[in-house]
Amino acid sequence: MLAAALLTAMPLDALACTQIYMGSDLTATGDTHVGRSEDFGTRYAKCFGVQEPMTNPTYISEESAFNYTFEGTTYRYTYVRDATAEWDGTGTPAPYSEAGTNENGVSLSSTETYTNDAVLVVDPYSGEGIGEFNIADVVLGQAESARDGVELLGSIVDRYGSDHANQIIIADSAETWVFMQLSGTQWCAI
Repeated sequence: MLAAALLTAMPLDALACTQIYMGSDLTATGDTHVGRSEDFGTRYAKCFGVQEPMTNPTYISEESAFNYTFEGTTYRYTYVRDATAEWDGTGTPAPYSEAGTNENGVSLSSTETYTNDAVLVVDPYSGEGIGEFNIADVVLGQAESARDGVELLGSIVDRYGSDHANQIIIADSAETWVFMQLSGTQWCAI
């Protein structure tokens, strides 16, 4: 009986990913803490790395026809990605960055993916929109502040649309933002 009760109490299916936000009023030190757990599958190997500045990079996604070229030199940033072996094994394109911090102190945690089918009937995803594969690289490579990262991502959604409904946390030492891709063309940030 005990074994059966324990088995039925355990979650058997993963939902996707979970974000964590603890505001400064909830911590003893007054610090804000953000993070993400990946419960999409069991044991995805992760790699930490540093992306050196790039000049005029083009971001292309395998999840949509998103194609965006940044004119200028990007900032240096750290990233956490799935190991290449977890994808197709070739490293082309590199697995998407799930978290990182750039040289300006802008940190990003992405993504918590969700869907509302009723909303998507009215405002479907864009076939050319930005999705989770590119968000961290685009924002961390260009943002001077958390607010700048929100404005950048919002302008990209306004121009290209979204390929997913995601929630992203963008933070620096002064502000923490929750950015929500709500549908194909709608977003908000708090």
